[in-house]
Amino acid sequence: AVLARVTTEKRMSMIKAREESEKSRAENKRRESTYVEDLFIVHIVGMDTMACGFKNAAKLIEDGSLAQLVKKRYQIFDNLQPVIKGF
Repeated sequence: AVLARVTTEKRMSMIKAREESEKSRAENKRRESTYVEDLFIVHIVGMDTMACGFKNAAKLIEDGSLAQLVKKRYQIFDNLQPVIKGF
């Protein structure tokens, strides 16, 4: 009788621990917001990020950094032109 009670208590304790674990996991999930205010704020932040990216890209193009990076990256192909013309 004592052994049966201990086994039952142990089983109930494990079930309770599993339920608490699942409950805390469910509570910690990221909330998806469909509130208009949240969507508006996210849209504005996205537009600001894109504008910042455009500014940085324009700066790279204007100061010649992008052209230098491309030239350096693909300079090996400049040396291959005589080989290609030979075919």
